[in-house]
Amino acid sequence: MKGMKKNKTYDELLIEVENLIAQLTEAEETLRAIRSGEVDALVVSGEKGEQVFTLKGAEQPYRILIEEMSEGAAMLAADDSILYCNSGFAGMLKTPLEKLMGTGIAHYIAPADEAVFWELLRQGRERSSKGEITLLAGDGTLYPRSFRLIPCRWMMLSSSIWLPRI
Repeated sequence: MKGMKKNKTYDELLIEVENLIAQLTEAEETLRAIRSGEVDALVVSGEKGEQVFTLKGAEQPYRILIEEMSEGAAMLAADDSILYCNSGFAGMLKTPLEKLMGTGIAHYIAPADEAVFWELLRQGRERSSKGEITLLAGDGTLYPRSFRLIPCRWMMLSSSIWLPRI
């Protein structure tokens, strides 16, 4: 084995064993905390920087709340594509949920309100903003809606959460 000294003294071996016991104790304590539900997420540093991994169940109550509320909600990426949206949002746009993910939000803004929307979105990336715009549903129907944009800087995404109201 590289880097290992062949003839360690008794004291050196004792120190090494104590260090290994301390590392094992820390690892066991971490696993115990995860198993008992004391940990909601892990932050892991790697080649891509820090990443946050949520454990199953940690986000579940929030996910249920967002998915089941009648108001629409969507998270927009920095390129203005829809990262996530709930069924309320899909219902407003009369478009299947899975078809909305990854599409540009511009497809669903009435042409007459595009300039207002883009300005409110720009503001919403820096601070909370609200306004009224007309949505263009998948079937061509126009729906005026009040909405709110909230900045979201999570996991190094520069996105906005868009909350149109019914």
